[in-house]
Amino acid sequence: MNTISVDLTSDSYQIHVGHHLLTQAGKLIHSCTSGSKILVVTHPDLNKLFGAELLASLESAGYSVTTATVPTGEHAKSFESYQKLVSVLAENRFTREDIVVAFGGGVIGDLAGFVAATYMRGCTLIHVPTSLLAMIDSSIGGKTSCGELIKYGVLSGHELFNKISLARNPVQVIDVTHRQELIQECIELKKSIVEADFKEAGSRKLLNLGHTLGHAIETLSNFELGHGSCVAAGTSMLAKACSKLGLCSVEDAENIITLTQSYNLPTSTSFSVEELYSAALHDKKSHADSIDVALIYGIGDVRIERKSFTELKQLIELAKED
Repeated sequence: MNTISVDLTSDSYQIHVGHHLLTQAGKLIHSCTSGSKILVVTHPDLNKLFGAELLASLESAGYSVTTATVPTGEHAKSFESYQKLVSVLAENRFTREDIVVAFGGGVIGDLAGFVAATYMRGCTLIHVPTSLLAMIDSSIGGKTSCGELIKYGVLSGHELFNKISLARNPVQVIDVTHRQELIQECIELKKSIVEADFKEAGSRKLLNLGHTLGHAIETLSNFELGHGSCVAAGTSMLAKACSKLGLCSVEDAENIITLTQSYNLPTSTSFSVEELYSAALHDKKSHADSIDVALIYGIGDVRIERKSFTELKQLIELAKED
């Protein structure tokens, strides 16, 4: 097991990376918290598969454990789900010292995180991520899957990009040590960005690479397409547009698109320019008449630039061109 420390001005925490850590969850949580009760937030299928193992680990560490399940998918992030979880905390007399454990992927982490942040002005939150999406991004102050794994390769540079190329699909790699190394390198990269810009005032916006178009595609699909797939398409389309603008080389753009295809991820979308443009205007990075976009100047060279809405539309038009 390897431990990565994330050092923030207001707060700090540790990330443990390794195999078979579920059996050690109780001991690890006990070493960094003071509460006596735990609410495990998960979904039914995951609870059936691994809930008993997590429960045994937590109870062996002396915790009183309550488990609450919510549906799978983005639609679980609703007021009804939030109300249900807060009610469970109140009914079981949880205090601010007690703990919410997010046991699942990005949706579970988002929902449980909001519950923990707002119950009694905030209680302890622990992530036990079960998807690649959650392991390398959403549980680190911040979503991810193989699509965002590629994003980290583009952000980091050729060394990590080439490792991801060699690995192809890391969820199918037999060498679990290599898989762990990839996950750990992505965590280290995000850690360095989050530590430098916790409130996303500058460099942390780099993590939004591929998200302007990715979020637009995700929204237009009514969240039926996975986040990682949408980010993959957004990153590939952006690479194509940036090469047409002369910002990055055709070779780098083609390498990004080829790598994305090798993971059986989409590199484009059937949604029109007008649909993508309209959806992108609602992005969190948009201002009154402009938007901050992460542009690719090369693998390992991504820059945040503020573009007018007219320039955004032109970028989307280039991304959609054959």
